[in-house]
Amino acid sequence: MSKMKKYLFLLALAALLVLSQVAAERKEASRVVHLTPDNFDNYVSTPQEKYVFVLYCVPWASTCKTVIKLWDRLSMSQSRKRHRDVFIAAYVDGYKYPGLVARMNVSGYPYMRYYTPFEPEGFQYSGLRELVLLESFVFQFT
Repeated sequence: MSKMKKYLFLLALAALLVLSQVAAERKEASRVVHLTPDNFDNYVSTPQEKYVFVLYCVPWASTCKTVIKLWDRLSMSQSRKRHRDVFIAAYVDGYKYPGLVARMNVSGYPYMRYYTPFEPEGFQYSGLRELVLLESFVFQFT
């Protein structure tokens, strides 16, 4: 291989690496509702025909970073399902709102609780953190 071809090959490889990094850093589309102490009760505690799946997390934990991306994908996949008008994927930042987390008796992160009209206190999801399993869980209880 000539010196010029090697140079062009390395240049193309560097360009691909830069583009892949940009694509990886691009924020995924999301329909996740960010809950705060001011709006939490409007979504979760107010009697209504809503199904609210809440992820309690802290943004600095590596497991939470992964699950937050999964939550974005769950919100988008459920937006295309028949129950899109009654399902809400929501997120509580445990670092910003420790009082809300304590009020809801969250014991660790990530913590997932599904609030439904039939279970207004919610029930914990403790299964594997895979999109297809979360979708199945939502389908079973919605």
